[in-house]
Amino acid sequence: MLDTLHKMLTLIPHYFVSELYKLTGEVLGEGAYASVQTCVNIWTDLEYAVKIIDKIPRHSRSRVFKEVETFHHCQGHPNIIQLIEFFEDEERYNMVTCICVCVCVLLVA
Repeated sequence: MLDTLHKMLTLIPHYFVSELYKLTGEVLGEGAYASVQTCVNIWTDLEYAVKIIDKIPRHSRSRVFKEVETFHHCQGHPNIIQLIEFFEDEERYNMVTCICVCVCVLLVA
């Protein structure tokens, strides 16, 4: 399945994430090799989250494609964020997803 997904992604016209999205500067989370930030689609003005994964020798490409494949299998599920687009350039991988809004409910007994 990973080979098929990789072939599909290479057939998509190559765009850079910066051609379609503008980072807002708001960091939603950070890890050792990746960060999640908000971005805005420059054509629709809709806000999304983008997971930016730095390409480093210890972080395998197949691991990133496995995550993309998992998003693909969960497409349309109401309780899982949706992958909008995936971009790869020479320095990083970018996964654009729907942004989650957490609604906390306080139950008082």
